Amino acid sequence: MTNWLLEQLWPTSLAIICTLLCSKLLRNHLSARFQYTLWLLVPLVLLLNNLPVSSAMSFETELHRYVVSVTSQSKSLDVYGLLSMIWLTGFCLMSFLVFYEHLSISKKFNSGKQFSHKVNNRLPVYFSDAVNSPVLFGLIHQRLFIPLDFHKRYDSEQAKLIFQHEWVHFARKDNWSNALAITLLLIFWFNPLCWIGYSQYRKQQEVACDAAVLAHANRTQRIAYCRALLACVSDTKNTLSSYSYYTEKSTMKQRLNTIQKMPKGNILVNLLLCLVLFAGLSSIAFAKYGEGTKEYSKEEAQPIVRIEPIYPKEAADQSIEGSVVLGFTVTNNGQTDNIIVISAEPKGVFDKEAKKALRKWRYKPTGNTNKQYLVQLDFALSDDYKSKDLVERIKVSSH
Repeated sequence: MTNWLLEQLWPTSLAIICTLLCSKLLRNHLSARFQYTLWLLVPLVLLLNNLPVSSAMSFETELHRYVVSVTSQSKSLDVYGLLSMIWLTGFCLMSFLVFYEHLSISKKFNSGKQFSHKVNNRLPVYFSDAVNSPVLFGLIHQRLFIPLDFHKRYDSEQAKLIFQHEWVHFARKDNWSNALAITLLLIFWFNPLCWIGYSQYRKQQEVACDAAVLAHANRTQRIAYCRALLACVSDTKNTLSSYSYYTEKSTMKQRLNTIQKMPKGNILVNLLLCLVLFAGLSSIAFAKYGEGTKEYSKEEAQPIVRIEPIYPKEAADQSIEGSVVLGFTVTNNGQTDNIIVISAEPKGVFDKEAKKALRKWRYKPTGNTNKQYLVQLDFALSDDYKSKDLVERIKVSSH
């Protein structure tokens, strides 16, 4: 898991940085809706970075066996195991807090609720003494909770605009998008960029919703809407919840400033930005698939020096066995270079130690530094472990 997280770190961070920079530098040329849509870049990059790469190849070559003992390794410090434990602890703790908060809020909101009406005959609205501003809550059965004094606090025009705002959230299924964003945040909780990105994403969501409501509004309606927003200002801190409830002062200030300017967006800038982002996404996809489409030499490289791989302590303790297929080239002085993981079963368990060991291996120079070779390392705890044979098979096992 640790290896997988590290592999996703740079593309995810890059996607967040690109989205933040686009929203910051081009905010006067991009519509609020387009800026909100840009956040799809993050899950798209994550998806492309995890597309399966086909590496099915057939080679005939000599089968080598290599035995490594894990007895002396069990006492050594497993750094990756420690990192995995830290990540899992943080993930479980935060997941528990999110789940507990959701249950607490659900119980509080639904306690003593009173049905009011339905927006567009679909979204049920309830009065609740647990809210001080409108809140769209839930995922499967979404409900809109409003304060008991809602109709005293807002006039008919303001109430109509507020219901339109919440309807936009409901129609766009923003609560589901928020749940996905929270899930990604829980997985990458250790990355500060993810926290910054999540905060800006939620704020941009509200701004885009405001823009949708006021798309065809006149000046009087805009003033009424701004007054309604000011009446919703809350000192409550935003939490990791999927429901739409971003009314604290900093977010409200950003929303009011955007309403004053309300950029409609430049079609040419939008088109150019889409082309740039498409090219970036395509490069990730091609780079990913490129790893699986390289031609590997059937000519067998002759190893001179082999450094035994270390059997990961965590895998040994859990009796996990598996294989890693690595692709590499041989330099003029016999060193291994351009090492990549072609396939691994299970993924991310033995990759690090396999690559670490292969970097120390020395081969008989072939005179061609462009040829790619394959080596398969089998991590086995018993002689019963079986795996598919590729170019070269080195068996790593315990006594």
